Amino acid sequence: MSYFIYMLRCEDNSLYTGITVDVARRIAEHVSGGSKGAKYTRSHKPIALEGLWKTQDKAAASWLEWRIKHLTRSQKDMLLQAPQQVHDLAQAAQKQTGMFEVVSAQERKQLWKEFDDKTSVSDASCSDRI
Repeated sequence: MSYFIYMLRCEDNSLYTGITVDVARRIAEHVSGGSKGAKYTRSHKPIALEGLWKTQDKAAASWLEWRIKHLTRSQKDMLLQAPQQVHDLAQAAQKQTGMFEVVSAQERKQLWKEFDDKTSVSDASCSDRI
């Protein structure tokens, strides 16, 4: 099973970091503002999937989420500019540097589009019923 560590940019330009096995579903939960989304994203609406990394190891995913959450804002911005720096974070913590795969910008855009398509269909379905 693959685990994804993601960073969302919110309307107020803040960043939210989390882990999931289903990126499109998790984004939808955050954006919906419902109880399944994180408390933070209920008041800071996500507008973009900025960073995404993949690993097969749940413990490694949890570690990377924790590590990113403890970076300064400028360090997070640098990580988003050069996502392969995740390997430097892993090496500094004596983790295997190859355990994280950087998900490409194209794949991130596709995942955001999948989420957007799902919500558009849901919105259309709702308006048809009204």
